[in-house]
Amino acid sequence: MVQDRIRRILEIPGYEYVYRDVIYFDEERSFIVFKKRKAVLFSVDVRIRAGVDLSRGFGLSPRGPGRIVVTLPPAEILLADADEESIREYFVEERFDVLRRLDYYDQIDRSKERITADALERGILAKTDERIESLVRDVLSRAGYTWIRFEGPAQ
Repeated sequence: MVQDRIRRILEIPGYEYVYRDVIYFDEERSFIVFKKRKAVLFSVDVRIRAGVDLSRGFGLSPRGPGRIVVTLPPAEILLADADEESIREYFVEERFDVLRRLDYYDQIDRSKERITADALERGILAKTDERIESLVRDVLSRAGYTWIRFEGPAQ
């Protein structure tokens, strides 16, 4: 069935960016006699994935022979994930203090927010909408539809 094929296609992310981010973290605290310091320079790969959430409204409405209306939700960021396996340390300093995983994760979370904003500025959602529309149009054309119109989700 055409609807099942389109659902399978739409379950695949529409677009994905992979960033390698270099992060520097430095924290210093003074005590009476000495200073505690921990610092690290590391890189991490962050994936930003965009696609459509089919639960937000997907439908096909035939409108006569060779005519169909496709209802799709707009593209959205589905995933912003750091690959922990990709963390590579370039510089580490631990003076009277120890770097913990939480120190890395806090910095990575900030990085994901910045990278997501960058992906949005670069038009990841528009590119995703275009790609999804093209894929759906291709499936429907092969199924014999010559007039295809796309609409937002049903209100």
